[in-house]
This record gives sequence, structure tokens and C-alpha cells, in this order.
Amino acid sequence: MEDLTETLVICALLLIIALGTPFFLSRKLRVIKYVSWVIAAFLALFLFIIVPYNGYWTDKEAKYRVGVYQLDITNSNYHRIDLSKFKSITLKLKGDYTFLLNENAPFLVSQSGTWLYWIDGDEPIIKLKFNNANYQYSVSRVDPDIVLDGSLLKEAKPGDKIAFKPKK
Repeated sequence: MEDLTETLVICALLLIIALGTPFFLSRKLRVIKYVSWVIAAFLALFLFIIVPYNGYWTDKEAKYRVGVYQLDITNSNYHRIDLSKFKSITLKLKGDYTFLLNENAPFLVSQSGTWLYWIDGDEPIIKLKFNNANYQYSVSRVDPDIVLDGSLLKEAKPGDKIAFKPKK
């Protein structure tokens, strides 16, 4: 989200410069005035049409992800413990972009944090932040499951993963 804010600030400043430039140029520099107006038009198009449109779809898809997810034992693998003992664990993604687990999960680095749904080009990404540990993974627009790999698991080995599926 910080990247988008920086981009918007830079585009807004360039738009102000592009709009203001023609007023300070003499009549002899007419071509530069027209080029400045064209640049301003493209920046305005970007700021007021393209960016809000993309944000609308990002928010709409993020709301689709809000809900309660149940630990999916069949698609999870963790070498240290028997996950069937923890089948009642749920992960709740809230609309205020926070999440929490309903009980202690000894295989995860934390029980709560923040989340963000982001579209990077065509690929949707969910960014999770457990305390100070940042983690992001690509998600399918069709498959609502959340799969956490070894980077968020305590003492994970290659192939370890924890999967959550929407609770019915």
C-alpha cells in the first residue's frame, strides 16, 4: 500500500508541474506548452480513472476473502506434531484487515496480525504480518484456500505447510 501512496504523490506533483508550466512559458515556446498539456492529460487520466478503478476491484476481491477458515488437515503437512489434534483451529480474516486464530497453534510464529489483499499486475497476493514477520503469497481468484509454507512455521522442514479452507 505504501508503494501506491508514493506513486500517487509523485503523479500528483507531476500533474501540478505539467499544469503550471504553460503559464510561465512565453509564446515562443508554444510546442512545450502543448506537450505539457498532453502530459497533464495523461497524468490526470492515470490519477482519476485508472488508479481508482483498480482499487475498486482490489477492495471488492478483499471482501470476498473476509471470513472464517478451518484448518485443513488433509492438505497440511507438518513434521513435528500430529495436526489432527488441532482440527478445531480456525483463522478469522476480519474486514478491518486484522486476523486471529481462535486458539494457540504451536506450529505458527504468532496467533494474530494484519493482512492485506493486493493485486500485483494480474496476480493477486495476500500479505500477512505476524508481529514483525512479513509473509506474502500468491492466491488464486477462484480458490479461496490459504496455504502457509515453512517461512511462518516454527522449525519447519522443506515440504511443511499449513492449509486453511473456508469454514462451511
